[in-house]
Amino acid sequence: NQELLFWGASALLLIMMRLPIIVFNQEINPDESQMIAHALTLRQYPIYWQSVDGTTIGPLDNYALLLPSFFGIALNYTSAKLVGLLCVLGSLWFFYKSVKNFFNDSVARLALLPPLFLVAFTQDADFVHYSSEQLPVFLLNLGLWLLSRLFGDYKSQSRLSSDYKSGRVLSWLFWLGFVLGMSPFAKIQVVPQAAVIGLFALIFTFQPKNFF
Repeated sequence: NQELLFWGASALLLIMMRLPIIVFNQEINPDESQMIAHALTLRQYPIYWQSVDGTTIGPLDNYALLLPSFFGIALNYTSAKLVGLLCVLGSLWFFYKSVKNFFNDSVARLALLPPLFLVAFTQDADFVHYSSEQLPVFLLNLGLWLLSRLFGDYKSQSRLSSDYKSGRVLSWLFWLGFVLGMSPFAKIQVVPQAAVIGLFALIFTFQPKNFF
């Protein structure tokens, strides 16, 4: 199918362009080294703000670096960059699905190209190392996708019973609140953007006809 082919090509482009950075197992940015040091500490002493203080960097950014160790992968710069790459891929995926839910396939593919080309071809070191912005951006795009699912359920209300539709809306609202509630624990600066998504969810809940 066309969507699978488009997404496969997009993911392959990003992975191939990031491969030289991933195998470069050295520091690119001091923040990256700091978060790896935090993750190594948390592996032994897992209580954040007691053993580690990341200032505006939340605990989720550091705990995420421990995920590769569950698969026997050493905690180093390469594994950190792999986690960052997964966050970028996830962000692009949920952004694409969100635009698709709000508009259509063609608009979603066109909208994906600018951020895809930016993160694939950039030479700026701040966009290629594991940074404290990658997980928060992923959570924001996940929240945007959940908001788009609310909109999708409203559009399909004629095909769904009112009780079933209400249950689905409550479910999407719960998960949206859960994801947005996680955002400050990724990075405190993401709170305004998360608040905007939450505000639109409230507008949709009480004024669905005026939402779009």
